Amino acid sequence: MIAKTVNCILLLILTLPVTAAQHSSEAILSSAPTQIYRSVNQPNRVTASMVAKQMCEQARGNRSGYCEIVSMDGEDIGRAVDLKSRAIAHPLFLWRFNRGPATVYLAGTVHVLKEGFFPLPRQYEQAFEASDKLVVEAAVEKIKPEQLQQIMLKYALLSQGTLRDLLPPKTHALLAKHAQIYGLPMEQLQAFKPALASQQLAVAAISAMGYDPSFGIEAHFSARTDPRDIMELETVEGQFKLLFDQPLDTQTSLLRETLEQFDSIAAQTDAMLAAWAEGDDRTIAALIREQTGDSGAAKEFLYQLLDQRNSRMAERIADMLGSSGSYFVLVGSAHLAGTQSIITELGKLGFYGQRILASDSTIDGQPST
Repeated sequence: MIAKTVNCILLLILTLPVTAAQHSSEAILSSAPTQIYRSVNQPNRVTASMVAKQMCEQARGNRSGYCEIVSMDGEDIGRAVDLKSRAIAHPLFLWRFNRGPATVYLAGTVHVLKEGFFPLPRQYEQAFEASDKLVVEAAVEKIKPEQLQQIMLKYALLSQGTLRDLLPPKTHALLAKHAQIYGLPMEQLQAFKPALASQQLAVAAISAMGYDPSFGIEAHFSARTDPRDIMELETVEGQFKLLFDQPLDTQTSLLRETLEQFDSIAAQTDAMLAAWAEGDDRTIAALIREQTGDSGAAKEFLYQLLDQRNSRMAERIADMLGSSGSYFVLVGSAHLAGTQSIITELGKLGFYGQRILASDSTIDGQPST
């Protein structure tokens, strides 16, 4: 989804202030999971996670495996090995479309993962190897960090006043509470719109759980692709505009709903990743809509975030299918779930794909019509 654009720059204003709160985190080495590396008495959850991970890495030595965060202030964080599917023939978030000399492999991704989710199912690698072009939502890698920051600031800064002035007191207090837990400096957030504060908080929480954009699926494949062979379905600026140029009352409403359920973010993340690993698009769609909220503002934003963009992305993919060559198209998995998914929109345009299973020995199949 759109979060990858934000992940690349939001930590630019993240610092790790010392607070009175005491936080802990636990890490394990995958090849020796009974040994726990626990950091305690840390100022916030992000720092606690970093310290626990460092303890594990230092102790690993020459042993195989990877270090993984498994607990945050006593709350369990799902291990990759437990979230990955054990079923043999479950569907993947991967479809194959054919039309004449053109082939599109359409994959639903997760923008931040842990090392334990790799290697990916071999069919994703086969689709990548079989494609001439890699297509992503927005090619963040082609933009210099300072340019990315400038674009973000163009849309995310408040034109006047502060968050404290804008937000209802209860919402501001709840934001301050969670910001302290994750080490976000509230004074630095004051100049930004509510959507930026919400995204910052989400990125910090995901980081504290041990997830890393460098292990995202887009990053995994983009790093192995010549930038000249990377295409995009949208633009980075267009994504920032969608995220941060919503009416301020809409942003405030969305932030409040996010904060009200933020204590369950670990369980929500586990559920989302388990559904992705199982290829369970129905559950993905239900979780997305549940987590976004039931207010009119939330429903309108979700309509813009998914439904409208799905139609535009489907038209871009249809153009590829009307040309020649092979394309590996990566979009957030939420775009491939629900009644108005990209899959559904492509069907309306006359393109029907073949879903690929984890048990398929090859990604080749009968061409769709």
